[in-house]
Amino acid sequence: MVLLHGSWIHPSLTLQDSQALSAHEPTAANSVFFLWGETWRSSTAPITPFSPAPPHPFCLSVDELFDALRSLHGAKFLTLPSALQDVLQKRTQDRKRNDGAEEWWQVRSLSLLCNWTDTGVVPLHSGAEPSEEVCLYPLQVSGLCFSAAVATEFLLAIPLNADLQAEDPLGTDLRYWSHVSRWSLDLLVRSKVLPSLQKDQDGSIYAYWQPLLDSALDQARLRQMQAQMPLVCQCCVGASTDDKEQPPALALPTPSKPILLASLQQLVDQQVRKILGGESSSVAVLTKMQDKSLSEWLSALERPTGELRLKGESGNLLLSAFATWTKSLDLAQTQQKAFRAVFSLAPPLPSSQTWTVSYGLQATDAPTCWVSAEQIWATPSPSLSVQGRTLEHPQETLLAGLGLASRVYPAIEESLQTARPTQHTITPLQAYEFLKAVTWRLEDSGFGVIVPPKLANR
Repeated sequence: MVLLHGSWIHPSLTLQDSQALSAHEPTAANSVFFLWGETWRSSTAPITPFSPAPPHPFCLSVDELFDALRSLHGAKFLTLPSALQDVLQKRTQDRKRNDGAEEWWQVRSLSLLCNWTDTGVVPLHSGAEPSEEVCLYPLQVSGLCFSAAVATEFLLAIPLNADLQAEDPLGTDLRYWSHVSRWSLDLLVRSKVLPSLQKDQDGSIYAYWQPLLDSALDQARLRQMQAQMPLVCQCCVGASTDDKEQPPALALPTPSKPILLASLQQLVDQQVRKILGGESSSVAVLTKMQDKSLSEWLSALERPTGELRLKGESGNLLLSAFATWTKSLDLAQTQQKAFRAVFSLAPPLPSSQTWTVSYGLQATDAPTCWVSAEQIWATPSPSLSVQGRTLEHPQETLLAGLGLASRVYPAIEESLQTARPTQHTITPLQAYEFLKAVTWRLEDSGFGVIVPPKLANR
């Protein structure tokens, strides 16, 4: 049985800087998707520990992988991108398999799960049961390297309705990335994308599209996708070396969040550029703009390379204006790492018709973990313990969150004129509007909302 695997490879994403990567940082332009496969073969001799990384004994050869892809495409199980179909038709074993722009067939080093025995390391097929003692060991794996554009088309064509009665030819890693690609489609439908800028080390400025994960829904989905990422997606070392004496380079698993964010950014970026259809789609509009720096930025957002033709002071002014424009968004992203502003709707007392919307701070990953504004103002300290969690600078965080929320929910602006805002009151009609229209806008902007249980689904 043939089993296909695939992983995103971001050369700029290393273990040292992965912790610092956020949703607002682009990946390198040379990010690729590595597709390979494996099949059952007779067992091989154990590998001597610390010896050079050997070829994966179960890895498909170039012809075997091509035959498997051709078979799946012919059976209409997979719809291959046209660029990949052209490569399959050539059926050559040369490493360069395209029009000269990309390198398709490559050998990569992957740290894969192996059995640890007294005689050495025994590679495992991903469908085999591991023994009690296992280890990660680097193996040379041959496969196809796609550009981000081809990879996006390939992943979106993977069917989600796997036939549970038959043997699935796709590994859990490919299935995982196909679901991430559908998430990117959902972000596009909800316009959760943001044009961005980055200055490279050599001074070049690049424009790119990034996902905007500010809503409670996307934050929860991000945590879920992080937890479900297969280990093989986190253990790619890079291109294999020809040095047979080189000791094996073991890639410790990279944290799942930076890999997921970098891959999601690539998927979103490629799809938006494809929708825009290249630089010529808005030339008439851009040529009429007075600000040439801004028109160049918008034009670069459509070009495949994304590089701006700006140098010197004009580029720096554009970067400064962009930083000012996204300052509040960056603050919101920082806030969401731990706590966010929350609004709790309370019904009136029997003798009143006035509803109350109370303020507080809520943990982003635990809706039941929250603290009211009254308690925050009553605790004049730089940190606050909330159900075993430490909330740094609670008063500043609350004020910053309320200030951002006022853009979505202007009704709270009057209460923010006080030194220590804790709540504001509304009429029954305003309470109805809060439930029907305000709640989803607040949640979609990354804020928490707590309503009475009986009104939660209305």
